[in-house]
Amino acid sequence: MGWGSSSFQGKKSQILMQAKMPIVEYNTCAKANQDLGEVVDTMMLCAGYGGDSKISGCHGDSGGPLVCQDRDTGRWTLRGTVSWGDHYCNGGPTYSVFVRINSYVDWVKCKIASQPLKPPQECVDAHDYCGTWNGYGLCENSYFRNMLKTFYCKKTCKAC
Repeated sequence: MGWGSSSFQGKKSQILMQAKMPIVEYNTCAKANQDLGEVVDTMMLCAGYGGDSKISGCHGDSGGPLVCQDRDTGRWTLRGTVSWGDHYCNGGPTYSVFVRINSYVDWVKCKIASQPLKPPQECVDAHDYCGTWNGYGLCENSYFRNMLKTFYCKKTCKAC
């Protein structure tokens, strides 16, 4: 769902749009999207049809929800938020990439219960997952680098 444009350089939508897309297996998505960016399987998930499909996220959709309906209960659950995809909004052989919400539930609960995070003054890590994130190369990933080096993983990401 989103208010983004439905084509490259198109105008943003005046009505809420939706696109039904299947969830795609990690290896399929990572291979198809390798020229666009890195897909981190523990923090991202993908949806789309591949092939010649024109169905995808587009400019202005970022942060919008990816919801999935449970087959047994019919209940809708937030599974992701639009992150990135094909710059021309074609879909085509690539897939739309979403932030995997369940990877951040503990962090969100912690943030709700705590005071706003201030950058550590000393050279320490402020999160337990810094080693894992560094192992995935996120300390140098253009999307995560600033946040990790400034707030969460100063020591592990060698920012001090």
